[in-house]
Amino acid sequence: MRAARLSGFLICVHARIHAETELAEIAGLIQFASSFDVDGIVITPANGGANSAIPDAAALERKTAEARKLIGSQWALFSKIVEPVVSTERYSAPSSQEIDVRIQQEARANEEGVKVA
Repeated sequence: MRAARLSGFLICVHARIHAETELAEIAGLIQFASSFDVDGIVITPANGGANSAIPDAAALERKTAEARKLIGSQWALFSKIVEPVVSTERYSAPSSQEIDVRIQQEARANEEGVKVA
């Protein structure tokens, strides 16, 4: 962390909440992270939150909201913003085929055309 900070990086802790997560554990994590002077803390549900098909999605969403209250409004809002990106159910890395198609499309878009008059 020290090397990252000296290199100009900001340090942010990402905690994923499960329905069985104890708020005291999250409070302890926040206190521990704060002792290292982190720049931020992001809290997201572990299983995709309210849009998830898991049976206890509502309980997970409530637990996540309670945990976010512990980190302050600014970081709670940021947590909501980044949730779709860091959620494994809502975002998945592109396959190698998708990457190949994107590279080919970019290569074609960057080609210069020549016209003969």
